[in-house]
Amino acid sequence: MKIISKIIFIFLFFSSIFTNAQSFVVSNDKENILYLGVGNPLTAFVEKMKCGSFFLITDNGEITESENCRFIYYAKRIGTATITIIKVKGKDTINIGKSFFHVKEV
Repeated sequence: MKIISKIIFIFLFFSSIFTNAQSFVVSNDKENILYLGVGNPLTAFVEKMKCGSFFLITDNGEITESENCRFIYYAKRIGTATITIIKVKGKDTINIGKSFFHVKEV
C-alpha cells in the first residue's frame, strides 16, 4: 500500500505543475474495476486538502469512510459507478472531481 501512496503522491505533484485546477485521485488496488457484493477499498487524495475535509459520494451504491483517506465502496448493481469527490463549504457543496469505475460480479 505504501507503493501506491507514493505513486499517487508523485502523480499529484507532477500534475499540479502542469495545471491550475485542483488535482485529485481516487484509486483502488484492482485498476478501475469494483466488485458487486463485497467491500471495495478505495483511497482518495485531493491536492492541498486534509483527509477529513472532503467526502466521496456515488451514483451506484454506498461509500463508508475508513481512515487516512481510505474508504470502502459497496456496489448496488453491475455496470458503471461514478465516484465524486466533494467538499462542503458553509451551505455550499463543491464538486472537486469525478472518477469512473466498472462494476462486475465477483
